Amino acid sequence: MKTLLLILLLSPIFVYSQTEATILLRGNDTEYKVTILERSDEEIKVKTDKGVEVTILMENVVSIVDGHIEEENDGCKYLKNEVDDMTGEKIIITESKSLSKVPGIGNLSASAGYSDQNGKAVIFFLNFYDAFSISAGNKILVKVSSGEVHQLLNPNYVLAEVGTYPPRYNASIVINLDESFEELFRTTSILKIRVYTDNGYRDFEVEEKNQMKIAKVLNCIQ
Repeated sequence: MKTLLLILLLSPIFVYSQTEATILLRGNDTEYKVTILERSDEEIKVKTDKGVEVTILMENVVSIVDGHIEEENDGCKYLKNEVDDMTGEKIIITESKSLSKVPGIGNLSASAGYSDQNGKAVIFFLNFYDAFSISAGNKILVKVSSGEVHQLLNPNYVLAEVGTYPPRYNASIVINLDESFEELFRTTSILKIRVYTDNGYRDFEVEEKNQMKIAKVLNCIQ
């Protein structure tokens, strides 16, 4: 088993637990069997099946599965929820939700964001096995439950950064939403997403349990 990401923080408040679970880390499609020792909103302390105790930032955890039930928290969690003390601008970014994992291709997850300057946005997080770039104007196609396919455009050039664990190439795309797309994502199940890179496209079938997760994160920035 690969070594889990070890991150030390200063004196968080923990809830103590001894739960057997499986966790999936961002940027790594390996599922780890662990025992949860301690947990807070910011980090989680676990023991691996090799007996090694490690501490992981919650923002690096994509999912936690206890037995056969994936943890679903109806409450909203944020990477950022603050007002800039210099400009007065309000900025919100939610934690991301996993949408799809495709063996040999990579992972796709999404969060929602808001700023006074740019309004509301969906943020797609891409973790691919192969290096990639995405030019401004490249398409993102979204198939919804009605069978309709909607087109989004990448607004800025994106070059994937190299991470530590496979799938090691990581990037994010911020799509600012107008009212029609916001309504679409809030009310419609997402069945499939196709991302066009500069050397082809990647298809991500969205599991049924994940098809309303973009709606969930958008509801956290109302």
